[in-house]
Amino acid sequence: MELAEHWQCSTEHVLDLIHQKRLKAFSLSKPGSKRPRYRITDEAVAEYEAQHQAQAPAKPATRRPRKREAVIQFYK
Repeated sequence: MELAEHWQCSTEHVLDLIHQKRLKAFSLSKPGSKRPRYRITDEAVAEYEAQHQAQAPAKPATRRPRKREAVIQFYK
C-alpha cells in the first residue's frame, strides 16, 4: 500500500485504522467479498494527519542547585 510506505508503517496498521473507523476509506470489492480492496482519498489522509499530529515533548523544568548550608567537614 502506498499510504503505508508514505507513513513508514505496516499495511496491517493502515488496515487496522480503517477497521477501527479512525481512517475513512471505501471498498471497491463486491459486498461479502473475502478480499476487500480499499481506497483512501487524499482528504481522508489529510484529515487523519491533522487530528493526529505528533507534538514535541515538553521540556522538563530546570532544577536549581541546592544551597549547602552548614556543611560539616569530618576529614581534612
